[in-house]
Amino acid sequence: MSSHPHGEATATVVDGHILHIVMDRVEKKNSYTPKIISEISDHLTRLDEDLELWVGVITFAGDHSSGG
Repeated sequence: MSSHPHGEATATVVDGHILHIVMDRVEKKNSYTPKIISEISDHLTRLDEDLELWVGVITFAGDHSSGG
């Protein structure tokens, strides 16, 4: 279960150049919320602005990519 009732999108840097974004709202089949959309937007802005980041990868927790 997610640590926040509206889900969350977290990001980590892999190998110094890859921003790995994980959307986590498993209990609702990873459906989007305003909170998650805002967090993904923030992570994509970081990807755009940080010249050390070359690529972003968005994955989803659990068995579903998105419920809507």
